[in-house]
Amino acid sequence: LKGAVIGRFIGCMLGAPVENWSVSNMEEFAQKTNTPFPPTQYWNDVKDKEGLHYKKDKKYGFSKDKMTCVIADDDVTYTVLNTLVIDKYSKGFTSKQLCEFWNEHVPYACTAEYETMIGLRQEKEYIDIVNSNPYVELIGAAIRADAFAYVCPGDPYNAALLSYKDS
Repeated sequence: LKGAVIGRFIGCMLGAPVENWSVSNMEEFAQKTNTPFPPTQYWNDVKDKEGLHYKKDKKYGFSKDKMTCVIADDDVTYTVLNTLVIDKYSKGFTSKQLCEFWNEHVPYACTAEYETMIGLRQEKEYIDIVNSNPYVELIGAAIRADAFAYVCPGDPYNAALLSYKDS
């Protein structure tokens, strides 16, 4: 479990600075920044290093020499968040409890999660939020599924059931 979580965080810290880039753009950037490609280490430099990632951390925190912690990002935030949901409610959590937990603990979100947060703060029913969310087909639920796999090792069926309640 510890290895899975650390691996998730490592992958995010390596991939976030070049998320959605083509391989050729990454390769060009690696040459420009003297970073091995394919990557065998973190990036030596990042674009827009003074800019904020998720309105919180300076992007330079993704670079090899400036890295001091795991930067806030949806790829790690939802893993931690759903671990906390399971810790509070157990695997028997309901979608409604998950919504209440989000409403209490999630200050910032993107796309589908952002639309969910708006609906929750307007006190809409969670099923109405899901059915009217224009981003419902994006990757958010897959990103959020990690914690459920971690707590159901060797049991993909029950991990999928937990993921379904989340999505």
